[in-house]
Amino acid sequence: LNIVRAVDAATGELKWEFDPRLGEALAGKRQVGMSHNRGITFYGNKVFAATYDGRLIAIDAKTGKQAWSVRTFPEDAALYITGAPKAFK
Repeated sequence: LNIVRAVDAATGELKWEFDPRLGEALAGKRQVGMSHNRGITFYGNKVFAATYDGRLIAIDAKTGKQAWSVRTFPEDAALYITGAPKAFK
């Protein structure tokens, strides 16, 4: 459900987890395929994630806290994000 987790590569310890609460956002709406995640992007000090319901979210890479979120298409549109976000200058 588009949950993003940061794990210490040396120890396997979970550092943080970010849950965009996709299940709540889609309650009573289209849900086919909502469990898929096409990937994340790391740029600067942010992790970028795109959710099935059309949000692009920036997450602070150190804390796992949401920095910002923007809707990429209208909430009632019959669309969904099918690829990992791209980040560059």
